[in-house]
Amino acid sequence: REEDTEWTDRAVALYHAEQARILAPKERRKGLRRICEGVEAESNYMVKLAHATIGRLVKGGRTLAESNAAKGWLLEEEVEVVIGYALDIAARGFPLSHHRLKECVDDICRARLGDEFPGDGVGINWTQRFCKKYSDRLQTCW
Repeated sequence: REEDTEWTDRAVALYHAEQARILAPKERRKGLRRICEGVEAESNYMVKLAHATIGRLVKGGRTLAESNAAKGWLLEEEVEVVIGYALDIAARGFPLSHHRLKECVDDICRARLGDEFPGDGVGINWTQRFCKKYSDRLQTCW
């Protein structure tokens, strides 16, 4: 995914550069499709860039990853705090259970969101999804 993001960012930058370029007489600008095709040809592996997606990003839109991150309960900084806490507690010999992890996250979200945060806290399977998403960093303590 990070490599795809790099190619997407490259296509957006090339489009901006193409739009800023001064044209010679009777010369035409490259469109999004041609720029996407050029970036796809540059890559050493199969990458498919949707010109509509690049067009949305050029206009200031967000990527799917950015959109999904904005919908999550925790901010990036809070995720780092939770992971650091889990690793710290595990280093002391008391790894977090899913129940304790849920309590920790509920407290953080309640402090930031107040009454907007549901009384039940994060969902039933939230901790499993969190541990799976950050398994590369949490596997030593889980």
